Amino acid sequence: MKTVINKKSKLIASLAIASFVFFASCKKENTEPEKAPVESYLIFGEYYGFCVPMPGASCIAMFKWSGDSLIRDLNPSYPSSKKIYAGFSPAKRLSCGDSLVRELIAAIPIELLSEKDTVIGEPDATDGGGLYIELKDESGQRRFYLIDNFKQNIPPYLHPFVDKVHKTIDSLKNCDMWYQCG
Repeated sequence: MKTVINKKSKLIASLAIASFVFFASCKKENTEPEKAPVESYLIFGEYYGFCVPMPGASCIAMFKWSGDSLIRDLNPSYPSSKKIYAGFSPAKRLSCGDSLVRELIAAIPIELLSEKDTVIGEPDATDGGGLYIELKDESGQRRFYLIDNFKQNIPPYLHPFVDKVHKTIDSLKNCDMWYQCG
């Protein structure tokens, strides 16, 4: 009888230890829904309000880079200083320009990210056009800027970047062959 109780006690003790180990190794289930990864991107372009385009040309050119995809807005609209750009429907994927855009991203001045104002200078105030820059980082924070084309109206730190944006846009126009004058 003693051996039956000992075997029973050992079995119960073994089950108790196994149960403890099993439940102790279980992690508390996360009840919060998983968050989708945030897509970071760069939208950039140029716009001219007082403009009569030549055949095949446009007064507004907008591009979006996200991940490894570069698209051009096929129906661009004049950007607003009050809200982010809401275009890219329809859009066309470009098969060229990846390295140009990577260089442009590397040229974004850190000072731009500290700008409090959305409008820098007086973009398109005297029919000189302007640049639109919109950034969204991995945290989901979005910033956008309308930047004057006239360098005398913008801080000196932006001068090389403005040149780089124009050069990139001109090159993208040529590589996609959608903009026929210039």
